[in-house]
Amino acid sequence: MLVMFRSQFIQQTGTVSANLAAIGLLLMGNSTSVFAQTANLTSARLPSGEIEADATDFFVGTWKLDVATYRNSSRSTWKSRTINVQNTSSGYHVSMNGVHGDGSPLRFTFDAITNGADYPVRQTAGKLYLDAIALTKGRNGPKEIVFKKHGTLVETNQVTFSSDGQQMILSTNGVANGKQFTSSSTYKKTKDAFKQVPDPSF
Repeated sequence: MLVMFRSQFIQQTGTVSANLAAIGLLLMGNSTSVFAQTANLTSARLPSGEIEADATDFFVGTWKLDVATYRNSSRSTWKSRTINVQNTSSGYHVSMNGVHGDGSPLRFTFDAITNGADYPVRQTAGKLYLDAIALTKGRNGPKEIVFKKHGTLVETNQVTFSSDGQQMILSTNGVANGKQFTSSSTYKKTKDAFKQVPDPSF
């Protein structure tokens, strides 16, 4: 009788232990699932690359053309070209002062926002080949600058900045005197920033 009771007790104890072990495994499995779901929810809330410090606007400052780097398939040249870029509260105030290879000047200014819309260009010297400009926003300034005249596309400039913001490379496709051309040029920054100017009335 004692032996039978002891045997039953051992069997019941073993069953209880097995049940406890099963419950433990089940809880661990649920915990793993909960952790996995939490990780998935976190991933959903924080997509890769979404949370980062604001990018620096490299475009603002004074840029001088490195004449030695200028290449143009139509063989036009520049003796000098300087671009001054100032911040407004919503965009840029830009002035360009250049001298062509033949000595003729070209100066113009414009105010624009990087929203892809056309903004008027104001000529101050030389034969102007554009009357409107459009800027497309990039990470460190405009990534594309489009020139137009009387609503017709004249130039498309792809803009690339060096990692330290001290060089700006323009890769251009355009039309001059009825002929297609390509050009590339590198500008070097000589002054970092200007005091913000009042926002123009667009």
